[in-house]
Amino acid sequence: MLDYEMSFEEFINKNPNGIIIFNNDGIIVFVNQSAQIFFEQPESHFIGTPIFIKPQDDDLFEEIVVERKNKSKGFGQVLKFEGIWKGEKANILLIQDITRLKNIEECLERSNHKILETQSAIMEQDRLKVLLQLTSTTMHELSQPLMSLLGNVEYLRLKMDDPIGILKIIPRIEDAGQMIANIVKKIQTIKYEGSKPYSTEGTNFADIETPLSVLYLEKNDDDFKKIYDILKPYEKIFISRALNIQDAICHLENEHFDLVISCHVLSDGNSIDLLKILNEKKIRSPIIVITWQKDASLSSKIIQKGAFDYLQKERLNEKTLFLSINSALRKFHIQKESKEATEKLAEMSIKDEMTKLYNRRYMNEMLDKEFTRVKVTNLDMACMLVDIDYFKQINDQFGHSFADFVLKEFASTLKKTLRGSDYCFRYSGEEFMVLLPNNDLKGAKIVAEKIRKSFENKIFSDGNSKTNVTVSIGVVSFKAHKPSKPEEMLAYADKAVYKAKAEGRNRIKAYIEEEDIFLSAKKNEKYDLKYLKENLLAVLDKTRKSAMSSLDLLVKDMGDDTSKERYRKLCRYLDVIGQKFSLPSSIMDTIKRAASLHDCFRILISKSSFAKPGDELSLLKDQPYMLVELAELFDFFVNERTILLYHHENYDGTGYPEGLKEDQIPLGARIFSVASFVTKLMFENLDFSIQDIIEELTKNSGTLFDPNIVNLFISILKDEPKQIKD
Repeated sequence: MLDYEMSFEEFINKNPNGIIIFNNDGIIVFVNQSAQIFFEQPESHFIGTPIFIKPQDDDLFEEIVVERKNKSKGFGQVLKFEGIWKGEKANILLIQDITRLKNIEECLERSNHKILETQSAIMEQDRLKVLLQLTSTTMHELSQPLMSLLGNVEYLRLKMDDPIGILKIIPRIEDAGQMIANIVKKIQTIKYEGSKPYSTEGTNFADIETPLSVLYLEKNDDDFKKIYDILKPYEKIFISRALNIQDAICHLENEHFDLVISCHVLSDGNSIDLLKILNEKKIRSPIIVITWQKDASLSSKIIQKGAFDYLQKERLNEKTLFLSINSALRKFHIQKESKEATEKLAEMSIKDEMTKLYNRRYMNEMLDKEFTRVKVTNLDMACMLVDIDYFKQINDQFGHSFADFVLKEFASTLKKTLRGSDYCFRYSGEEFMVLLPNNDLKGAKIVAEKIRKSFENKIFSDGNSKTNVTVSIGVVSFKAHKPSKPEEMLAYADKAVYKAKAEGRNRIKAYIEEEDIFLSAKKNEKYDLKYLKENLLAVLDKTRKSAMSSLDLLVKDMGDDTSKERYRKLCRYLDVIGQKFSLPSSIMDTIKRAASLHDCFRILISKSSFAKPGDELSLLKDQPYMLVELAELFDFFVNERTILLYHHENYDGTGYPEGLKEDQIPLGARIFSVASFVTKLMFENLDFSIQDIIEELTKNSGTLFDPNIVNLFISILKDEPKQIKD
């Protein structure tokens, strides 16, 4: 018997779990080595002393925490049971050291919180990124009217002694100003302002601003009551209960809930199964999962499957529940806002904001696609341009607000007259393009007549004003007119519209190759002023190109190869910036012409007799005015003169000649100054790297240069360095 007791005592003494034995009087009579190691105390500290651990229940593990000598914490699980020790009844405590397990769990817990925080930060970044893209998209649209406005304002300043000229310019300024006002109005509607059913500033449920409907999945009545009792006192919180996943899906498919709270273990699955089904059914609601287990790895898995937050049962109280609900709703709101902004951005990329028809950018894409298709398949297609007659009179008589109303109603009616397979685009202000796949010229004329009749007797009324409109329509088809490229097909339709207008409007004309306009005019044919204007603009453009060529010839022998290479590089940089800004080619051509004029005039000035040695500084300060004075010899270089005058202005207002700052400086001049600076760096410092250029640009951002243009150029340098170095 003694040998048996000694061997048993030796066995429990070497047990890896701590063992403490105390008698019925609560006095410790034995402690093994593992328990001494766990508590960091010798055997003498325990024997004969009252038991210091008093579990509440037999046969149930309870956690204990021990303060260690190195100021760390030890964690143990204690199990109490009754036994026999040396022939007498005794109480035995089994202590399992779970410190390492607990530390791992806490690391996972911190990792889970970090994941939740990162998710929230990523959502916020995505939302801001999309909103910035939206704003950037509309800001690009500002460039053309802004350049027009600034150019015409500059013209006014230079021609203050010409009243007749000023009267001609005022309508252009008004048009540009109205375009800018419309775009600003669009920018103001971009940011999604959804209602928030919670308060991010509050500290409890009393701060909830709008009604909050909650679906709570819980099979256990007592557990349901615990959360119900927390939320019940708040009038704006409405709680519904689901007993299982199937019940919850039924609720969510038929009702809207702002929040779903679910326990992990359900009668027909668990929270991970619920999240999977909701994702498959595309049911979007923020979900908080309550886990009854102390399992950080489970919590991590729940987060990864799409839960917005989780809570452990032992930590559940009013404060933690509020924080969890607030966090989940905030993240869901950010996610929803970002999604809606992304959808808005996608729509803006192909839709016209006012009419909701496809825009001109998407028109070009679809026309190219259909043109390629009919060339390959030998099928036919048609397109038509629909122009509202005398639309300017509607603007003048009723104002822009009613004119916008007419455009919207017109677009809606136009779309309803077409087949589902047809495409309708806003081509320009009051002009629309209709693309008719798989239709020939005869069929297109039938559709055009249907459109014409639908507007002939239609009354447009907004309650205050009313009017009717007619339309002129130009029709062209691929097989009938054999255009060589999509642009030519549009040009044919454009000429057909002009013909319809010239013959009295409210009619349809198919394209017939017309004689030269000046020859036709001799035959007393009536031509629309707009058509004549387009032809005169083409002549003017040829004159402008001819003037540039003449200047190039004049300075050809004065410049050197370095100057030519510098100009080539400068134009390349301008092209890259223009592509990034999505600026129209007409604007970039204006800036490049200004750059060419700058180089030509600079060479002429430097070679002239008044450019005396030692007077370079004075000459430099006067150079903008000299450039403008020379450019005034060419009346058609109005916008170019603005760039030449202000390209030495600094963003912080320290430049010359006028000391303009920030947005007072024309956009073209700001772009030109950055591109010119980079060109100069590349030619004066042959060993400069991309990083060197970035550092120089960053150093001068906000002082010499517009930070937005600098940031754009730096992104080009980082993403596409070959475009700069080649």
